[in-house]
Amino acid sequence: MESVKKIDNTLLEKYVGKYICEEYAHFSHTCAQSRRIYEDLLNQEDNDASFEQRLESGYGQLRSKRILDIGSGVGGRAVAMARIGARVLGIEPLENGVRASMARAGRYETIQADFLVARGEEVPFKDGSFDAVTAFYTLEHASDIEKVISESCRVLKEGGYFYCAIANNLFPYDDHYKIFWFPLLPKFLNRCYVRLAGKDPACLSHFRTDVTKMRVVNKLRKYGFKDIKNTNTEYICSKINNPDTISIPSRRRIAMLLKVVGLAKIISYAALTFGLSPTIQMCAKKGLRTNF
Repeated sequence: MESVKKIDNTLLEKYVGKYICEEYAHFSHTCAQSRRIYEDLLNQEDNDASFEQRLESGYGQLRSKRILDIGSGVGGRAVAMARIGARVLGIEPLENGVRASMARAGRYETIQADFLVARGEEVPFKDGSFDAVTAFYTLEHASDIEKVISESCRVLKEGGYFYCAIANNLFPYDDHYKIFWFPLLPKFLNRCYVRLAGKDPACLSHFRTDVTKMRVVNKLRKYGFKDIKNTNTEYICSKINNPDTISIPSRRRIAMLLKVVGLAKIISYAALTFGLSPTIQMCAKKGLRTNF
């Protein structure tokens, strides 16, 4: 792992704080929740020890690969990829996110990671510029999912990979608001429901409520992606069947209960078969051109 520079983290802390104020402005988080979000983002590249391994299980080796990270946020995942040798360029619409990302990258001696302000609907790079494109919890915030997928396909090399992680709107719990959720309700009904739950519905304008696995798969197929696979199948099954490995206490307790009553394997199979996992994680390969 890349050694960390002995430098002042003041800039990283400053811009992560500003990013949270901007990105989470409409969420009525408690002080404890806000503090946890801050700490998670501040140390994002270290928070999920299995992240790089799961990503490489979908892609293959990332070392020396040129990767575009769409919606890079405060740069944690981009820097995590750069630490194992990838050459990463992150784009993020919020300037404070880009500043935080640059400060984070500056903590490491020799990684190749750069960031700029841009959106996934209009990627400012030439066709075939990247070996892989990643989008972590970005598509649900996109104004046009199809355009992001189209642009990802355009800037990928033939045979390159697109990886996305998305909040699943078929799952009956919303992680933004931390409340039970009715899947695929029209947005005006979602607004009414959020108000009844005592939350601010304003942030519904910042994320989509119609993202499902099949919708994303269909868009990927439309633009010629193939070998589309769910990269978190084994990961989710292992978590449900091994509750002690789950870091979030509420989810760990649920998994332990399922295991005690003998439903862990049944629930994990059903969740994956019917797309009821809290997140969707897919890897797809850009199809090679056929010469006629």
